[in-house]
Amino acid sequence: MRDIPREEEEKEEENQIQNVDVVEVDLGIPAQPAPRTEAVMMQEFMKLQEQRCVAYNTLERCMREFRQMKQLCAFQGTMKEITETFQTVSLAIIQLSKELKEAGHLQSSKYCEDLQELEQMKLKLTAEMHIKLQALSRNDNEEDKAEVRRLTAENRRLIFKINDVLNLIRYKARPQEA
Repeated sequence: MRDIPREEEEKEEENQIQNVDVVEVDLGIPAQPAPRTEAVMMQEFMKLQEQRCVAYNTLERCMREFRQMKQLCAFQGTMKEITETFQTVSLAIIQLSKELKEAGHLQSSKYCEDLQELEQMKLKLTAEMHIKLQALSRNDNEEDKAEVRRLTAENRRLIFKINDVLNLIRYKARPQEA
């Protein structure tokens, strides 16, 4: 046996370990992640929809506060953030709908498209309602009151339709049992 101090022996072993060639073995398994299931994609949709709901709540609170306090700068800043959130969510849902369609999940893609259309209508209606409520706060008249009642009723109808589509999406988002 050689007279090598213990430290040198350990260093030599480390060098031998570091110099070992790594051999890659091809097991025939693709490096790509497994495709997402329909349920997983619909769960992603529901998370996006939750973000949209939070944005709507923020929008309604912001509009209510603006009508009460008339702070335009704060209103404009918050509106910019809300608009960006709606845009981001909308684009993500459009992409997800496209992916669902490409994967052959045509019904789920249609649900996403339908909900997207209903949400656009709701956002437009929300803006109209804000304008009418602003007008009422300056000049209380029966015509504007009637219009607010009409818009409120239309908003309720839209919310019922949105909830119907969301129930269908929730069903699709459930993990399928094997």
